[in-house]
Amino acid sequence: MADTVHKSKSRVAAIIGAFLVIWVGSYFLMEFATAWPPPSVERRTQRQKVAERIQASGGWEALRRDALSLMEQHRESFYGWDKRDTNALPASIAALKPMGVDYYPTKFLSEMKDGRFTDPPSVRLVRIRIFGMPSTGGHPTPYFGLEIVSGTGSKDYTPRRHEAVSGNRHMNYSRVAEDIYEIY
Repeated sequence: MADTVHKSKSRVAAIIGAFLVIWVGSYFLMEFATAWPPPSVERRTQRQKVAERIQASGGWEALRRDALSLMEQHRESFYGWDKRDTNALPASIAALKPMGVDYYPTKFLSEMKDGRFTDPPSVRLVRIRIFGMPSTGGHPTPYFGLEIVSGTGSKDYTPRRHEAVSGNRHMNYSRVAEDIYEIY
Protein backbone atom coordinates (compact mmCIF):
# COMPACT_ATOMS: atom_id res chain seq x y z
CA MET A 1 0.00 0.00 0.00
CA ALA A 2 2.81 2.39 0.85
CA ASP A 3 4.28 1.67 -2.54
CA THR A 4 1.00 2.64 -4.26
CA VAL A 5 0.77 5.91 -2.30
CA HIS A 6 4.39 6.69 -3.18
CA LYS A 7 3.71 6.05 -6.90
CA SER A 8 0.59 8.27 -6.76
CA LYS A 9 2.54 11.07 -5.11
CA SER A 10 5.31 10.71 -7.69
CA ARG A 11 2.80 10.80 -10.54
CA VAL A 12 1.12 13.94 -9.11
CA ALA A 13 4.53 15.59 -8.63
CA ALA A 14 5.47 14.72 -12.24
CA ILE A 15 2.21 16.18 -13.58
CA ILE A 16 2.63 19.36 -11.54
CA GLY A 17 6.26 19.63 -12.65
CA ALA A 18 5.32 19.15 -16.31
CA PHE A 19 2.57 21.74 -15.98
CA LEU A 20 4.99 24.24 -14.44
CA VAL A 21 7.58 23.64 -17.16
CA ILE A 22 4.95 24.13 -19.87
CA TRP A 23 3.53 27.22 -18.17
CA VAL A 24 6.92 28.88 -17.61
CA GLY A 25 8.11 27.83 -21.06
CA SER A 26 5.04 29.27 -22.77
CA TYR A 27 5.50 32.55 -20.87
CA PHE A 28 9.07 32.89 -22.13
CA LEU A 29 8.05 31.81 -25.62
CA MET A 30 5.38 34.54 -25.71
CA GLU A 31 7.88 37.11 -24.45
CA PHE A 32 10.37 36.02 -27.10
CA ALA A 33 7.72 36.08 -29.85
CA THR A 34 6.73 39.68 -29.07
CA ALA A 35 10.38 40.76 -29.13
CA TRP A 36 11.31 39.07 -32.41
CA PRO A 37 12.62 40.18 -34.78
CA PRO A 38 14.76 42.78 -33.06
CA PRO A 39 14.41 46.35 -34.41
CA SER A 40 17.78 46.26 -36.20
CA VAL A 41 16.75 43.21 -38.24
CA GLU A 42 13.33 44.65 -38.99
CA ARG A 43 14.82 48.03 -40.02
CA ARG A 44 17.28 46.33 -42.40
CA THR A 45 14.42 44.39 -44.01
CA GLN A 46 12.31 47.55 -44.34
CA ARG A 47 15.17 49.48 -45.98
CA GLN A 48 15.80 46.64 -48.41
CA LYS A 49 12.13 46.46 -49.44
CA VAL A 50 11.94 50.24 -49.92
CA ALA A 51 15.17 50.27 -51.95
CA GLU A 52 13.81 47.51 -54.21
CA ARG A 53 10.51 49.36 -54.70
CA ILE A 54 12.30 52.66 -55.40
CA GLN A 55 14.59 51.04 -57.96
CA ALA A 56 11.68 49.27 -59.68
CA SER A 57 9.74 52.55 -59.96
CA GLY A 58 12.50 54.61 -61.56
CA GLY A 59 14.73 55.63 -58.65
CA TRP A 60 14.92 58.51 -56.21
CA GLU A 61 14.59 61.16 -58.90
CA ALA A 62 11.29 59.66 -60.12
CA LEU A 63 10.00 59.71 -56.54
CA ARG A 64 11.11 63.32 -56.10
CA ARG A 65 9.46 64.33 -59.38
CA ASP A 66 6.17 62.63 -58.43
CA ALA A 67 6.21 64.25 -54.97
CA LEU A 68 6.74 67.67 -56.59
CA SER A 69 3.83 66.92 -58.90
CA LEU A 70 1.63 66.14 -55.89
CA MET A 71 2.75 69.40 -54.26
CA GLU A 72 1.86 71.41 -57.36
CA GLN A 73 -1.49 69.69 -57.72
CA HIS A 74 -2.58 70.59 -54.17
CA ARG A 75 -0.61 73.86 -53.75
CA GLU A 76 -1.82 75.43 -50.47
CA SER A 77 -4.26 72.70 -49.41
CA PHE A 78 -3.45 69.81 -47.12
CA TYR A 79 -3.82 66.43 -48.84
CA GLY A 80 -4.12 63.08 -47.08
CA TRP A 81 -4.34 59.61 -48.60
CA ASP A 82 -4.53 56.22 -46.87
CA LYS A 83 -4.46 52.68 -48.19
CA ARG A 84 -8.27 52.42 -48.22
CA ASP A 85 -8.51 55.47 -50.52
CA THR A 86 -9.39 54.74 -54.15
CA ASN A 87 -7.83 57.95 -55.53
CA ALA A 88 -4.76 57.28 -57.63
CA LEU A 89 -1.30 58.25 -56.46
CA PRO A 90 1.58 59.19 -58.76
CA ALA A 91 3.26 56.01 -60.06
CA SER A 92 6.49 55.99 -58.04
CA ILE A 93 4.66 56.82 -54.81
CA ALA A 94 2.08 54.08 -55.45
CA ALA A 95 4.92 51.62 -56.16
CA LEU A 96 6.08 52.02 -52.55
CA LYS A 97 2.81 50.39 -51.41
CA PRO A 98 2.31 53.10 -48.78
CA MET A 99 -0.01 52.93 -45.82
CA GLY A 100 -0.49 56.69 -45.96
CA VAL A 101 0.63 59.78 -47.86
CA ASP A 102 0.28 63.33 -46.56
CA TYR A 103 1.12 66.62 -48.23
CA TYR A 104 1.77 69.60 -45.96
CA PRO A 105 2.00 73.03 -47.55
CA THR A 106 4.22 75.51 -45.71
CA LYS A 107 1.42 76.99 -43.60
CA PHE A 108 0.72 73.59 -41.99
CA LEU A 109 4.27 73.08 -40.73
CA SER A 110 4.24 75.41 -37.71
CA GLU A 111 4.71 73.78 -34.34
CA MET A 112 3.75 74.78 -30.82
CA LYS A 113 6.57 75.94 -28.53
CA ASP A 114 6.06 77.70 -25.22
CA GLY A 115 2.36 78.14 -25.97
CA ARG A 116 2.97 79.93 -29.30
CA PHE A 117 3.20 78.74 -32.88
CA THR A 118 6.61 79.00 -34.51
CA ASP A 119 7.12 80.37 -37.99
CA PRO A 120 6.77 77.51 -40.46
CA PRO A 121 9.90 76.45 -42.33
CA SER A 122 10.05 77.62 -45.94
CA VAL A 123 9.32 74.16 -47.30
CA ARG A 124 6.49 72.00 -48.55
CA LEU A 125 6.52 68.40 -47.47
CA VAL A 126 5.23 65.04 -48.67
CA ARG A 127 5.35 62.37 -45.96
CA ILE A 128 4.96 58.74 -47.04
CA ARG A 129 4.30 56.13 -44.38
CA ILE A 130 5.38 52.75 -45.70
CA PHE A 131 5.63 50.60 -42.58
CA GLY A 132 4.40 50.95 -39.02
CA MET A 133 1.66 49.35 -37.03
CA PRO A 134 1.02 49.55 -33.30
CA SER A 135 0.12 46.37 -31.50
CA THR A 136 -1.81 45.61 -28.37
CA GLY A 137 -0.07 42.74 -26.67
CA GLY A 138 1.96 41.60 -29.67
CA HIS A 139 4.94 42.80 -31.62
CA PRO A 140 4.48 46.25 -33.21
CA THR A 141 5.88 46.92 -36.67
CA PRO A 142 8.25 49.89 -36.34
CA TYR A 143 7.53 53.05 -38.31
CA PHE A 144 9.45 53.59 -41.55
CA GLY A 145 8.68 56.25 -44.10
CA LEU A 146 10.03 58.93 -46.37
CA GLU A 147 9.83 62.71 -46.40
CA ILE A 148 10.32 64.69 -49.60
CA VAL A 149 10.75 68.46 -49.20
CA SER A 150 10.76 71.36 -51.60
CA GLY A 151 11.18 75.09 -51.14
CA THR A 152 13.71 77.74 -50.26
CA GLY A 153 14.30 76.21 -46.81
CA SER A 154 14.94 72.67 -48.02
CA LYS A 155 18.73 72.95 -47.55
CA ASP A 156 18.25 73.71 -43.83
CA TYR A 157 15.32 71.35 -43.27
CA THR A 158 15.56 68.41 -40.90
CA PRO A 159 12.65 66.07 -40.17
CA ARG A 160 11.00 66.52 -36.79
CA ARG A 161 10.54 63.76 -34.26
CA HIS A 162 7.04 62.43 -34.00
CA GLU A 163 6.30 60.78 -30.70
CA ALA A 164 3.32 58.45 -30.55
CA VAL A 165 2.66 54.81 -29.78
CA SER A 166 5.20 52.31 -31.05
CA GLY A 167 4.59 51.66 -34.73
CA ASN A 168 3.32 55.20 -35.32
CA ARG A 169 6.32 57.23 -34.23
CA HIS A 170 9.57 58.17 -35.80
CA MET A 171 12.49 59.44 -33.82
CA ASN A 172 15.37 59.35 -36.31
CA TYR A 173 16.05 60.28 -39.89
CA SER A 174 18.77 60.08 -42.50
CA ARG A 175 19.14 61.76 -45.85
CA VAL A 176 18.94 59.25 -48.73
CA ALA A 177 18.91 61.64 -51.72
CA GLU A 178 18.62 65.35 -52.38
CA ASP A 179 15.60 66.64 -50.40
CA ILE A 180 14.56 63.07 -49.48
CA TYR A 181 14.83 61.61 -45.98
CA GLU A 182 14.02 58.25 -44.54
CA ILE A 183 12.30 58.58 -41.19
CA TYR A 184 12.15 55.82 -38.62
